[in-house]
Amino acid sequence: MTEGRNVCRIAILCSFDLSLLPRRIVRELGAFSLHAECYLAPFNQHYIVALQEGSALYEFKPDMVVFFIDVEDILGDMLAAPLDFDSARIDRRVAEAFSDLRHALAAVRKALPRAQILVHNFSLTSSPSTGILDLNISLSIDSAVVALNRYLLDLAGTLDLTLLDYAGFVRRHG
Repeated sequence: MTEGRNVCRIAILCSFDLSLLPRRIVRELGAFSLHAECYLAPFNQHYIVALQEGSALYEFKPDMVVFFIDVEDILGDMLAAPLDFDSARIDRRVAEAFSDLRHALAAVRKALPRAQILVHNFSLTSSPSTGILDLNISLSIDSAVVALNRYLLDLAGTLDLTLLDYAGFVRRHG
């Protein structure tokens, strides 16, 4: 909660359209006599607003920042054509994807040291195009997602992030 006010300021940064979510958050929290204000980053601008000093995100001064990043948005090229990627290229692609995310999260932590930062781990939301043969390529798509999650878990401790188990949620609920 913002000091001196009974309002929780929540910023949502996502790689897909969540335009209906802020209104729902405000309404649902209001039902419990909790007051919230929400900032929603423009569509697919999560890294830009996080990395840009003085962006609307930082002017909003959130108490909580929530990152919703779809693995298909950061590894989409690999998911679309997995056989075009050898082991070295997959390693580089995973490292690049993680580097982008790490820089954005580190920028938010530096600019908003008291904010709660929530980020979820990654789960494939659709079957890899290699299907049941995925494990036969040099580094499978599933292995790439596992590597991203391992990096993210290490980063959560370093940057004091709250990591949500989205992969577990998807396994249980589809």
